Amino acid sequence: MKHKIFSITILVVVLLMISLDVLALDRVVLVPTADIVGNKGFISGELIGSSYRQIEGLYNINSTTAVGGIIQDSNNGNDLEIGLMAKVVLAQENEFQPAISVGLCKEDLYIAASKELGYGFRGHFGLGNGRFGGLFLGFSKTLNPVSISTASKPSLPIINLKGEYINEEVNFAVQMNLQDNIKIEVGLIDMDRVKVGMGYLF
Repeated sequence: MKHKIFSITILVVVLLMISLDVLALDRVVLVPTADIVGNKGFISGELIGSSYRQIEGLYNINSTTAVGGIIQDSNNGNDLEIGLMAKVVLAQENEFQPAISVGLCKEDLYIAASKELGYGFRGHFGLGNGRFGGLFLGFSKTLNPVSISTASKPSLPIINLKGEYINEEVNFAVQMNLQDNIKIEVGLIDMDRVKVGMGYLF
């Protein structure tokens, strides 16, 4: 427990040192946000540890509704699961209230809220059953809101730092934009499993 508290403290200190704009995210690391991203939607794949694999995608019917599916394999091909995903935005974010969405991921339901918190932070919190384990919360922070390139230096991609608390686990990740519509992500789940992912927004 002391190790987790120390990790949270370090993560918050690092994030507080940075004060730039943030970008909308569909997820923090594992937990959902209230945002719908992509023009028409997105598809992504990820590996967690040595045995968990996942592919998911959402298609945006309009600016407030997205539907799609998810394929999970938690035992090297011996435990394949397929399910539906959906997200509906109930309230748009404004100066006084967060964006609020409800969603479905396979058999698990959640309600999530996302809000700009000042100093460049975006906060995410919610409540869900199953994989979401009751109350969850997270923060995201974009280091540079646009890709930076000079004649003498290679391009610096948009980098997004993310951290969350869910199911008594602390997770964090770094997400980078290879292009405007291609993102890669590397992180740690509960500080002991590596997560690697890639997403394509279309």
